[in-house]
Amino acid sequence: MSGRLSPAQRDTLRSVVAEGRFDDDDAVELDVLIWESVCDENPDFDRPLTIPMQRAMYYAAFWLEAEISNGGFAQFFTNKGPRVASCARDFLRACGPAPVLDLLDRAIAIMPERWRDADFEESLDYFLCEQDLVRSEQLSALDAEFYDLELHPGLAECRLRFAHAHADEFFLR
Repeated sequence: MSGRLSPAQRDTLRSVVAEGRFDDDDAVELDVLIWESVCDENPDFDRPLTIPMQRAMYYAAFWLEAEISNGGFAQFFTNKGPRVASCARDFLRACGPAPVLDLLDRAIAIMPERWRDADFEESLDYFLCEQDLVRSEQLSALDAEFYDLELHPGLAECRLRFAHAHADEFFLR
């Protein structure tokens, strides 16, 4: 499989997890490298996935945190669509953290069913043409809750533990 990281990077992840060093430079670098390795495969969530589900879940969980941290749930939904949101939900159900799963579930519930069932292009049309003020305010309230969370474990730790548990999907032997 293309996009897998080196055995040395696998050893670094093993060390990060064993020693609980989720806030150090090695952990931050690995989190980004794993995400970039999946991005290089250009996953298309509107078609049957051509990458393993574990890689898709990592990708979705990374984007969830990045987009919400940058511009909130509306930005995540606009830029990634309902299928990436659903994959991020699968990740959170499997790995946590539970408070983020709760917020994502509540954010998805705010969206109309036609958005939840849409492909990316259709979901983008919703945001460009139909997004209403009430939903925007509801999503903004969830953004504020997300920003106030003090997560232990954090999303990056959950992602790295997930990659460690599924190392063969992310690293060469």
